[in-house]
Amino acid sequence: MKKVVIIGSGFGGIEAAEVLKGKVDLTVIDKNPFFIYQPSMHEVAVGRTKEKSIRFDLKKYYEKHNIRFYNEELWCVKPFEKVVLTKTRKISYDYIILAIGGVTNYCGIKGMKEHSFDIWDYKSIQETIRKETEKSRFYKEKNNIIVCGAGLTGIELAAELIERTKANILLVEACKDILPGLKKAEKTVFNILKNKGVHIMTNTVVSRAEKGVVYLRNNKKIYAGTIIWCGGIKANPVNQKTGLRTNNRGLIMTNEYLQSSNASIYSVGDCAYQYKNPQPTTAQTAIQEGRTAANNILLSINNKDKEIFRQKNQKYLVSLGRWKGVYLEKTLRTGIIPAIIKKLVEKTYVFKHILL
Repeated sequence: MKKVVIIGSGFGGIEAAEVLKGKVDLTVIDKNPFFIYQPSMHEVAVGRTKEKSIRFDLKKYYEKHNIRFYNEELWCVKPFEKVVLTKTRKISYDYIILAIGGVTNYCGIKGMKEHSFDIWDYKSIQETIRKETEKSRFYKEKNNIIVCGAGLTGIELAAELIERTKANILLVEACKDILPGLKKAEKTVFNILKNKGVHIMTNTVVSRAEKGVVYLRNNKKIYAGTIIWCGGIKANPVNQKTGLRTNNRGLIMTNEYLQSSNASIYSVGDCAYQYKNPQPTTAQTAIQEGRTAANNILLSINNKDKEIFRQKNQKYLVSLGRWKGVYLEKTLRTGIIPAIIKKLVEKTYVFKHILL
């Protein structure tokens, strides 16, 4: 059997493994012991959802499917030798699927990494909410909580925070609109957040951060009890250890078949960039790319023509607090139903991988 190594076990890596299991000699490598359903991390951050309810153990999952799994970090890929190196192993391969995701992008803002939390610092954010709730019992004056970045994560977190704490929630975005790239929903989401009491500041560029204060490019500053960074992701530095061609942002360049500059290495999800057909960095994209990459490996093994990646319709579910949500496909819908659907999608995905 041909040897396939999947590096990374997020949405794209897991989908690829499900397609390939039983058909190749399969190995999966991931530095994390758990899969975490990242689209619901904003709920974990405010304490509405327990982290353990949106995660599952990768070793147990892969053992059930007789898939070899190593909880290790990639050291490097040597394409000419066709081996993958971790700190303790040397693994030979015929094909690789790289699905290693991205890392937090602080956009070069001085002091932001040191003086802010990101969505994964959920215990610190929960402690902030607890302190603000306690303080509100004795003082009328409210602290500011600044959420930097008004993409999906930022707006969902801001909507949760305004419901869970008595603090002033300031949502700061460098672009002229919130939800960059999701124009159809921008106005509706903006109005919902505004009606909830979130202070939205667009066209506002942060230049640096210090403890308890954010400095803006216009020389103004905003004091805050807490700063939370939701400014997006950038290329994983591990990309540079693969020896593959990358673009000017460090993302691995792929063709329409999701192959990198080395035809036996495929790349999917947030670590990849289709130069002929750029895709949005969403879980849906990663899942569809993982499926296509795995199918193309099977087609190559059987000497058949590979399939071109074609993005299916993107469906966007945005939660805006406990009982409010937005659903966008061809039309836009708001209310409690989208919020319920989003929660059902999460539960279905997690429980499917725990039980099956």
